[in-house]
Amino acid sequence: MHNNPYDGHTLKDAINQMEKIVGLRPKEVYVDVSKFRRLGLNLSKGSHKNVLF
Repeated sequence: MHNNPYDGHTLKDAINQMEKIVGLRPKEVYVDVSKFRRLGLNLSKGSHKNVLF
């Protein structure tokens, strides 16, 4: 990948590319909790599974 981005910067692009290829957008995406912090998302304990991009 150009400029060697870390995973947190590629997640949204990966989801968008999947939607183009498969024709469906995922309802849920599971990632390591530390990824949320790097993405700047502040989530309460029960909301991790409710995050959509």
